[in-house]
Amino acid sequence: MQSRFRYSSPDFGIVQTLMPECPQTDFLSRLKCVAAGRDITPWLKGLGISGGTLTRVTKGQTPSTDFLTTLQRAENVRIDWMLSGRGTPYIATIGQSEVDCLLVLEQLLRDEPDWQVRHVSNGHRHAYVLTMPSTWCPREGVEVSTTAIEVIASPGGLRQAFPEIPTFAHHTLDADAFNRLVRGDIGTFELMGDATRPGLLAQPLDDAAEAAAEEKTDYRLHRELHLLIERLPPAHADAIAAVVRALVDTQPVEVLASPHTSLHPSESDSDQASQRN
Repeated sequence: MQSRFRYSSPDFGIVQTLMPECPQTDFLSRLKCVAAGRDITPWLKGLGISGGTLTRVTKGQTPSTDFLTTLQRAENVRIDWMLSGRGTPYIATIGQSEVDCLLVLEQLLRDEPDWQVRHVSNGHRHAYVLTMPSTWCPREGVEVSTTAIEVIASPGGLRQAFPEIPTFAHHTLDADAFNRLVRGDIGTFELMGDATRPGLLAQPLDDAAEAAAEEKTDYRLHRELHLLIERLPPAHADAIAAVVRALVDTQPVEVLASPHTSLHPSESDSDQASQRN
């Protein structure tokens, strides 16, 4: 199989990928297409596939449901395409309008707030790729870590972005790569890469994205402390709040206010201190 390669255009930081046509004549050819240049044996073993299953698959035998499910979870590949070659290789939610796509995004974020939302553009059209670390057990005693992905777009790409959606990072692709993304022709590996080969969406975060990620982490920390304080007796809550005030005196910690105490010195605290003096 021919190798694919990637480079960055000097103009606008556009990321481009050249990918040869992938033969789709049989299951093994499609499996090699999804591997995208990775050696089949270590790749599948890394997904928890047993040696016996690997041997059967590479000999052209019909794969099991467990094998196909593992492949889908790891690579976002469509099982029906793996079996028949019909349609596009990878899963993508293609709404018929901007409203459809926005509703899908909002529902996904309500169901799972941990999604990292990546805005992807070719300079004119837009799409969204949601990513999140994921683990599962393909068989007893084996746990596999990968990246869950959701691709959201309309045919040809969205005409506008959604500023109301909190965005983790922004990425710009060349026209060919963008069109392949919104058609469902790009999978998890090409998007995210691995330790040796960066993917299309593996560019470093810009300052704004880093600040947004830090703000999200701070909020979660504050919320966890708030819930802890609420469960404590009043005397203990006062002591914990005093420690937290000392640690986060430069942070916006109003979210930590509990029924028992305030994390910022109040007017009553000042009054009590004046009376003692």
